[in-house]
Amino acid sequence: MLVSDLGMNQLRCGRRRNARRLLEQACALHETDPRRGPDYVVAANRLARIYLEDGDPASARPVLEKALGHLDLAAHGVDDVAHAATAFNLALVLQAQADPDGARALFEQALALEERELGNDHPELVSTLVEMAGCVEKLGDVVRARGHLLRAHAILSATHGPDAPDLAAVLGALARLHVACGQPDKGRPLLERLLAIRRRELGSQHPDLVVTLNNLAYLAEAAEDVVEARRWRERALALGEQAWGPDHPNLAPTLESLGALLWAGEHWDDCRTVNERLLRIRMAELGPDHPAIALKLQDLAALEARAGQPVRAADLFACALDALERSPVAQRSVVRKILQNLESLSGDGDEDEDGIDIFALLAERARLLDRRMMTAPPMAEA
Repeated sequence: MLVSDLGMNQLRCGRRRNARRLLEQACALHETDPRRGPDYVVAANRLARIYLEDGDPASARPVLEKALGHLDLAAHGVDDVAHAATAFNLALVLQAQADPDGARALFEQALALEERELGNDHPELVSTLVEMAGCVEKLGDVVRARGHLLRAHAILSATHGPDAPDLAAVLGALARLHVACGQPDKGRPLLERLLAIRRRELGSQHPDLVVTLNNLAYLAEAAEDVVEARRWRERALALGEQAWGPDHPNLAPTLESLGALLWAGEHWDDCRTVNERLLRIRMAELGPDHPAIALKLQDLAALEARAGQPVRAADLFACALDALERSPVAQRSVVRKILQNLESLSGDGDEDEDGIDIFALLAERARLLDRRMMTAPPMAEA
């Protein structure tokens, strides 16, 4: 396996192109000789992983299929672990090629081989179980996906301890599947463990913790605990502000979620403050004429209408339509959302001093803009 080993040495030295060339040579040397089956299988798996990492599953597939052909010929010194690795890598290829059914069959084959060689509780099974979980989840079987992750969690907890860093990915995915199975309360202690693990690993002020804090808020929302959800969102926001500053675009997802939570609870003043910050962040990032700015302006307008401030609402709706009329990109979906909101507000008695329904007037303006977009030459979508 000298050529294959040289390829891996090149890879470790950062010479990826040389590594790929040498592993291709190794496969060419061994693929026609059944007696060199073990050498070919090792080289093929190494080469296939490079292809996969380079985003080239189409090149990886025939290499691995040939490797499985070697394995199926006869016993030429290839053990179940090597066989399992080949099936596992080919399953990854099929996943990348949007064939989850084919991938699932190969993951199951890999798992059976690993169990036969290593036993049912070996930590080497965890990668296969995690990938199988993702695969069957895509096929819509969240219960089976959760079962695979529960088993991976049990193996890692037994072999590495309940708070090992290796558990992090499993804890997050398992918490999400508990929600998908309608049991968010089971997910919360897992995410709290994950938060503790990541704090020990990264420090208590690391911005990567924002994701876990937001996930805890999501679980609280799924459990209809809005007070707890708000607490987690605000902790995520505070940590993000400390890491990035008060107006950084990275804060936008947390602000969006917090704003939606405040809207649902009819906390209009707090919701206004959050959405005004979002508008400021988006405007600095995208400019004043982007459709996303119009969408945020209409969100603020709808908020003011719900809060009993029709004049402010009308001004913000008008600003949203102004932004869309200036925008170099077309997005009729935003116009239609504004129109839908305006139509729902028309006729509610919100008239100006001359007795004119201001929302009805703005709705007509939105209809004209929608028709103009519909008949205009095609433009780029935002």
